[in-house]
Amino acid sequence: NLQGPLQDFMEKLHGDHEEETRQESFEFSTETWRISACSLLSPEHVNDWVQAAMNHSKGTMLPTNLPCPESWDEDGTEHVNPDCMFVGFGQKCREDIDGKYDLVCDEAVEPNDVSSSKELELPVKVEYACEKRASQKMLPRPQLGLLGVTLAVTSQETRELIMRELMTKSTRIDNRLVKVANPEEANIAVDIIKNSAKAAQKLVEAMEHRSSQWWKNKKGVDTLSACFSVNYRHTRGGMRGLPVAHIDAVNVAEWFKPGGVFPPSAQSRVKDLLGMEIKDALKHVVLTFNEWINAGPEAIVELPLTVMDTKTLDEKDVELAWVQGGLNSKMVRWSEEHRWYYRKVQPGEGYMFITSPHVGRHKTFSGTPHSAFRFVRKVSAMASRPRQSFEFRCLVVDKNWTSPAEGFDNDVPEAPTQEQIVRSGANSIMAAMIMDSDAFLASMQDSEEMLSDETPAWTSEDFS
Repeated sequence: NLQGPLQDFMEKLHGDHEEETRQESFEFSTETWRISACSLLSPEHVNDWVQAAMNHSKGTMLPTNLPCPESWDEDGTEHVNPDCMFVGFGQKCREDIDGKYDLVCDEAVEPNDVSSSKELELPVKVEYACEKRASQKMLPRPQLGLLGVTLAVTSQETRELIMRELMTKSTRIDNRLVKVANPEEANIAVDIIKNSAKAAQKLVEAMEHRSSQWWKNKKGVDTLSACFSVNYRHTRGGMRGLPVAHIDAVNVAEWFKPGGVFPPSAQSRVKDLLGMEIKDALKHVVLTFNEWINAGPEAIVELPLTVMDTKTLDEKDVELAWVQGGLNSKMVRWSEEHRWYYRKVQPGEGYMFITSPHVGRHKTFSGTPHSAFRFVRKVSAMASRPRQSFEFRCLVVDKNWTSPAEGFDNDVPEAPTQEQIVRSGANSIMAAMIMDSDAFLASMQDSEEMLSDETPAWTSEDFS
């Protein structure tokens, strides 16, 4: 039953009085440094920077000019002072196509790991951060609650490590180094993120339990279920929707490819649930599905979901598309043969459908075309309430069956280290927290910007 966990999450997100709580905001201050880089092509230049980094770590560094071929100064140096921070060194570097002063390095060395007795392999790249600036903003409660959802498929232990890293260490965001400047006050905001994540995780766990039980009732087979993605969607300040007919991914492994949408922070939890690495678990997937449920207090009218009867789908009607960042998806061309279905989904109810093509134990699945669509169609008209929904993407795994499909070993990256997971998670949370709040919520609203006059896909105008 999802009703209890769903209600608990909504209370954590909005409080007892939604409209009042949405106006709450919490102080969050940061210090930011701009990151620069220098290419070091001689042992003497490397030694100068290594010595400066060692002095900085000891607190004995004095303002100094250090060699840097990229410098605009006539003497080819950069001024570095104690307020600057050393980001790291790179060795085993090679020239990028842009020139010898644009290095790509294979091995990173932390500033604390360098010493005068340990030679770095030339050429070396050093990154440092100066020009500290302070900033302060107020974070609205919905933004913090939505950040918590992104951590719902992360284990409790990993979640705590991520938030500790966020609060105590500098985080790299593009060419900036960012650090929390008011940890005591910021703890209030962090607690909202944690509580939201915990409540959303209970919802995920309820979904996983229900999935395994559903499969056993259907096939009489014991399985393990793991949800690897969860999104909360809100049409007036939530996760972006896609009002265009599509199949989420071209195959199951697509979700887990290098640089894909599967967050590194979810690796350990999914591995613990299934008792195996992701690339091994994919060989035993009998079902991969999307569960879409109404999270609001009323039936959904504003941008509800519709799904296609896959018996009416012809292979020629789909084509490769990029409608979601980091995913190879499929877009659907309109056809009179298609049959689409919609029902008035009540609170806690929803749809369950195959999210990507794959070979199951009992049949081969095509993936289910689906889309949000505009039910309220009068110009400037709005429904009485926004759409609030949860979307889960999950695997059902049978260890006693192996898929005949191939390619999982090559398509799925090696699991990252715990250190990489924590750092990546902290970077993602910090990037969202320092984003302009209005821009953050606007960027996550459902919209029709994916559509254009040239889009050869089914849209809401074709629905009848």
